[in-house]
Amino acid sequence: MQICDKCHVTIRGDWDVCPLCGSRIQGEKEPSVFPDVSSSVGKYRMLLRWTVFISVAAGILSIAFNSIFRAGGIWSLFVLAGLASVWVSLFMAMKKLQNMQKNIVWQTVVLSILAVLWDLATGWHNWSLDFVLPILCTTAIGMMFLFAKIMQQALREYLVYMLILLFMGGVVLVLLLLGLIHVLYPALICVTGCGLLLAALIIFKGDLLKGELNKRLHL
Repeated sequence: MQICDKCHVTIRGDWDVCPLCGSRIQGEKEPSVFPDVSSSVGKYRMLLRWTVFISVAAGILSIAFNSIFRAGGIWSLFVLAGLASVWVSLFMAMKKLQNMQKNIVWQTVVLSILAVLWDLATGWHNWSLDFVLPILCTTAIGMMFLFAKIMQQALREYLVYMLILLFMGGVVLVLLLLGLIHVLYPALICVTGCGLLLAALIIFKGDLLKGELNKRLHL
């Protein structure tokens, strides 16, 4: 066992200097008491660099080919916009990685906005409202329940995020009533599911719902 004369402490493990003061220590070294943990930071960093390189290369090649073959219009702009959309989504996913419910909500909101922007950029064919928005909302609610079940979370821990998705379901209902959604079934499934979920929350978890609203909104 090693000893630090300055700190007057005994030190276990394979140390060259005192972990407290940095002075040289005396005595025989022992095997480390901590298990070796292999770090995967370098591997993921290299993967990220390759992903960035492939994205940049795809953008540059699309511009080059579009400059050579111009018959199809300026399609390279759509490639660049698609790459930017993917990276925005990945950035939000990595930023909210520690909270899966928050991640799901952010992904749903960001992807919905990107879909509307894409729809506008391509001449507005209404597919973002007819399909993307209701399908994303329905899928997000299902994923939230799934992750809560896997991680054994109480309803209180993700109730606020569930209410945000229910609000998005309300937006789908308003768009449907205003006639801005032309395909009925995806929106109807979304609105029906959100309505049943809201009714269940009010009937079975009304006190919890009221308490969370009082705490968050100071009602």
